[in-house]
Amino acid sequence: MPAPVSGRRAWPQLSVGSKIISGMLAVANHTAVQSVIADSDVLATSAADLVTASQQMSAMAAETGDQASTAATAAEDVSIRVQTVAAGTDQMGASIGEISANAAQAAQVAADAVRVAQETTSTVEELSRSSAEIGDVVKAIKAIADQTNLLALNATKASAASVEAIGRTQQAADEVGAISARMRSTMAVFQV
Repeated sequence: MPAPVSGRRAWPQLSVGSKIISGMLAVANHTAVQSVIADSDVLATSAADLVTASQQMSAMAAETGDQASTAATAAEDVSIRVQTVAAGTDQMGASIGEISANAAQAAQVAADAVRVAQETTSTVEELSRSSAEIGDVVKAIKAIADQTNLLALNATKASAASVEAIGRTQQAADEVGAISARMRSTMAVFQV
């Protein structure tokens, strides 16, 4: 098991972790945006299909009106025209049924696209809030590391001052010992 990293050597690992998290958030944001773009393309295609279907229905309605007018004005061809109109009406009914089904499908696709866009927006907003929270955590960690470095510097200064004080104390003890030795030798001279 590797030894825990402390002090200034922890910063590169923290920086790498922050870069990984930032990279992951950037990829997630990019993926979400790409998904919204793709869903918007599907919505645009569905809307175009709905417009085309509406135009076809309008054209068929106009055609039906023309056929009914022609049938009313052509008395000698009433039976043939009535059969033609009946066949056209059946086809139009089927076409209107298909158009109605297509319009319902297009409306469902549009509703699904709106729902997906709302979910994507919500996800992007949540990712944004998470990014801000991660930034706050990184700032707090940096502040703690800065305070730790300051404490280490102060401890180093205090340690150096203690070593210096011990050195002065040792020097004073040596001088006291030298004075004591001189006093003993001086006393020894007087005791004789």
